[in-house]
Amino acid sequence: MYENNVIKENDKVVGFSLPISVTPYYVYLISNDKKKEQLEDLYEKFNDKDINVIIDDVKGTIGEKIRNAKILGIPYVAIMGNNTEEGFIELERTKDGEKKTFAIEDLVKEIENMKWSKKDITF
Repeated sequence: MYENNVIKENDKVVGFSLPISVTPYYVYLISNDKKKEQLEDLYEKFNDKDINVIIDDVKGTIGEKIRNAKILGIPYVAIMGNNTEEGFIELERTKDGEKKTFAIEDLVKEIENMKWSKKDITF
């Protein structure tokens, strides 16, 4: 039933992505050290709308943090890194690695819509 949710890289299972209808967390928030405060502000915006997200504040590379999200089964990773413009964030769908950049306010609205509709974001 959930075979489509297994994430493979080079024919090796590296994690899974829970369906929106059953995931306890919709987004895994990560940033570099320079943008940590901005990421905490985004976490609060999600919290204010009762949207369950996880913020990864553990030391490590962006790649390590993305792998952690895949191990936990979280369907989306929001990345605030060096290449992200002020006021924007990159969203990666863990299931297939598709990425899209959103204005922060637009991302919050998209995730809120996804929460209620139980449908993936269209990339």
